[in-house]
Amino acid sequence: MIYSGDSENPKAIPVEQINRKRRGEALQETDWTQVNDCVLSDEAKVRYKNYRQSLRDITLHQNWPNLDDEDWPTLET
Repeated sequence: MIYSGDSENPKAIPVEQINRKRRGEALQETDWTQVNDCVLSDEAKVRYKNYRQSLRDITLHQNWPNLDDEDWPTLET
């Protein structure tokens, strides 16, 4: 469990909030792959595009928001 607040007033951070943050960070880390002058091959751009769409769709996953690591999309999938 992840907590915020101080030691006298700890507050559990909802798992949904944690997973939305993780998704946002993954999207931000791959933003560079979608710019017009990106040096990736067309095939790699498509893989990143599909990966990013899978990240956006993660809230539709049957286990949302209680995801296991293997529930998260990977660039290879």
